[in-house]
Amino acid sequence: MARHELWLCNDYGTRIADLWGHTMLDRVQSFTATRVANDIGTFTANVPATFDPTLLRRDMIVQVMRSPDGGAMELFRHYFLRRWIYETKRGKLGLELHGVCCNDLLRRRVITSAPGTMVSTKGGVAGIGETADDIMKAIVSECLIDATGGYGWPVPLYGTRDWPLFSVEADAGAGPFIDPIDVSYEYLLQPNQRGALYQVIDEARQEGVDLYFDVVPLVLTGNQLSFVFRVRLGQPGQDITTSGVLFSQDRGNLTDCSLSYDYTAEENYIYGVKEQGPYDTKVTQRWSVPGVAASIWNRIEGTVDKTSRSTGNYLRDKRGRLRFTGRITDTPGMRYGVDWSWGDRVRVRYLQFQFNAVIKAVTLSVDRNGQEQIGTRLEYETNA
Repeated sequence: MARHELWLCNDYGTRIADLWGHTMLDRVQSFTATRVANDIGTFTANVPATFDPTLLRRDMIVQVMRSPDGGAMELFRHYFLRRWIYETKRGKLGLELHGVCCNDLLRRRVITSAPGTMVSTKGGVAGIGETADDIMKAIVSECLIDATGGYGWPVPLYGTRDWPLFSVEADAGAGPFIDPIDVSYEYLLQPNQRGALYQVIDEARQEGVDLYFDVVPLVLTGNQLSFVFRVRLGQPGQDITTSGVLFSQDRGNLTDCSLSYDYTAEENYIYGVKEQGPYDTKVTQRWSVPGVAASIWNRIEGTVDKTSRSTGNYLRDKRGRLRFTGRITDTPGMRYGVDWSWGDRVRVRYLQFQFNAVIKAVTLSVDRNGQEQIGTRLEYETNA
C-alpha cells in the first residue's frame, strides 16, 4: 500500500512541525493533487476546522510526498496555498484548502519593460538567433531573474520582480530555430495552454518538436527550497519505450481509449501570399499529393500570409489528424512511481496500432480511509 506525507512550509520552504516533529498536515482527511504537463496543476485537501488559522496565508507551500509499496518516499509536487474555505455541511464545520502547483509562478509575470524602453522580441533571425528552448529560458529570465531593472522599472515596489530563490537552467540549444515572435505585454503563462510560452511551443511544434517546460525544486531540504525553470524536448519525463513497459487493454492497464481520425479542417493546396509593395505580390504554392489524391473531391485550397507564417508549416498544420487518448490503470505488475511516472514516454497498443505516447497528467487522490487512486491522461497525436 502506498504511503503519503503532506508537509506545510512557509514561503521560504521551511517545514512547519509541532513540538514532537509531526507534520502540521498529519490530520488531513482527504486530498487530491494533480500534475499536468505545460500547465498549472491543482491541490485540494479537507482538514479539520480546528486547523491553526494563523498558518493560512497566501503562498504557504504544501509538499506532497508519496512512497509506492516497498519504495522510498519521494516528492510528488509542491503547491502554493491560494484559497481556503470554511463550510458547514450537515451541521458539521469543515475546512477545505486549495492550492496551485509551482508552475503558477510563471502565471504571475507579464513580459514588460521600464517606461521609455522597448520590449524585445525573442526569436531566431536569419539562422543566428536562439533555439526555441533557449527562447523560453530567455523570456522567463527577463521576467523573473534579470528583472530588477533601474529607475522607473515597473512598480509597485522596486526590485520585487527579481526572485532570488528562482533560477533558469543553462541554455542547451537543443530545440529548433523558429521565426521571431512578438511577446510584448503578454502573460508568461495562463491556464488552459495560453500565454507567451505557448506561442513558442506552437512554433516549435510546427517544426516537428514538442517542448515541455516545468518549474521544479533545485534545492530541497527540510529548511530550504528554491526552484528552477527547465525545458525538455520530446517528453518531460523519461523515455521508457524500450524498457519492456507496454500499456494495452489485454494487459488490463489501459482503459477509456479513444482513437479518432479528423479531416474536418484539412487544407492540402496552399497559396502563400507576401505583399512586397503596392503593386508587387509574391505567391508561392505548396501541396500534399496524398491529400489531393485522397478522392476526386479532396483538393482543398487555403491561403496564408507569408509575412507571419511559412507556407510549408501551414500545410503541415492543416493535414488530417490522428489522435489517441486513454487512461493508465495502476496495477500490481505496473506501478506508478516504480515502473512508470508522470511525463514518461511509453509504448501503447490499441486495436491494431502500436505507438509511443506521453503521460501528460497524473492525479493523486487519497480518500478518508487512506485509499489511493491514481488517475492519468495519456495522449498521442500525429498527422493522419
